[in-house]
Amino acid sequence: MTVGMEPRRPAPMVFLALALLSGLGAAPVDELVPRLGAASWQEREDASAALLAAAMARPELAETLAAKFLQTTDPEVRARLKDVVRAVVREKLYRNDKGFIGVQLQDNLAPVILGDKPYRPILIVAAMPGHAAEKAGVEGGSLILKLDGHVCDSKFRTTELIAYISGKKAGDRVTLTLLGKDNQPVEKTLVLGARPESEFDPDPDALKESFFQRWFAARVGNRP
Repeated sequence: MTVGMEPRRPAPMVFLALALLSGLGAAPVDELVPRLGAASWQEREDASAALLAAAMARPELAETLAAKFLQTTDPEVRARLKDVVRAVVREKLYRNDKGFIGVQLQDNLAPVILGDKPYRPILIVAAMPGHAAEKAGVEGGSLILKLDGHVCDSKFRTTELIAYISGKKAGDRVTLTLLGKDNQPVEKTLVLGARPESEFDPDPDALKESFFQRWFAARVGNRP
């Protein structure tokens, strides 16, 4: 250090960021959020960076910042809060949670009549070891008549069944109605697992963004 010069002191924003990272509670967040709309562009940038660093270290702060989004009408503050929350949700909270039953399916089976009810069963070619269907005792060769009350017919085929399952989350329960050996319906309750990622998945960045949009909309609705 040059003699006669005062040592550089960290800016107040740095102290606030350190306080956040030290887990000193919500007060520093309450101080930083208004600064997202400060007159100084640099102060706004510093506040965004401090909030991002804190929330990356403590992802649960994303919930607090989403609540702050609802409490302000300042478009600059809202935009910056949303950017911080987006980064945290995508990088820290994202998970591939689409439901998966773990079966290979085949369409185009002959109609089946049970009582006076017609079905177009979907064939389970194989149940993958270790996944939901196999764990529930579903075997290859079984015929699906219904899924959660959706009757397998000309309008509910393999494509619709897969889309329905993918719309569920890992841990959700679904009920398969199968054709039993005595030609009577048999119900099996499955606890869905998470769908394994594959080379055929959409762009991972698109998946993360879709996850963020659902996460954010669940907390703030359709507010811009």
